[in-house]
Amino acid sequence: MANVLTGNTWYLDTVGVIWNYPVQINKIVLLPNAAGDEAIFKWYDLGTPLSAGCGSGTGTITGTNTLTSTGNLSATIKTGMVFEIVASSGSADNLSPQGVLQPKKRYRVYSDASANAVVVEDKWTNEASKVYQWKTYSSYYAAHVKKDAITDATGTIEIDFSPWPLMLPNLILDTLTTNAVVYLHIR
Repeated sequence: MANVLTGNTWYLDTVGVIWNYPVQINKIVLLPNAAGDEAIFKWYDLGTPLSAGCGSGTGTITGTNTLTSTGNLSATIKTGMVFEIVASSGSADNLSPQGVLQPKKRYRVYSDASANAVVVEDKWTNEASKVYQWKTYSSYYAAHVKKDAITDATGTIEIDFSPWPLMLPNLILDTLTTNAVVYLHIR
């Protein structure tokens, strides 16, 4: 990824939390693979964690992306929300650090949670029978770029926010059509 202070370009080909801090976007460029390709960007609100998506319990992390905690995870945790472990009796590698300059470990939820499991980006360290405390945040639309479904895939789609950049508190690439890529011009 690019340094946000120098005004660089990021190349994105995978959904997930892109940036956990304020970001200014100058331009979004979608390079579609086919007609109808799209990219959807969202942001999440740290000020209002989803009360039904916050909780604690004994659980296990498997596959570096699945937290299972029988009966403790809410089915209200949906795809596209943001999830973080805020306390744990297990590995500190799985916690979202509280320091200002440390990278936060908040991840996009990849599939609706059941009553006992949540699946996120492939980032955690596997461990068994640990006590966790977690928070979940709702996400909101920031930008939607889509190639017209009735035209061919040639050409790019650009959204230029200059002279005033799109300013967001954080950034998630929530949806990206397979084989499409996005360039973000940020500062």
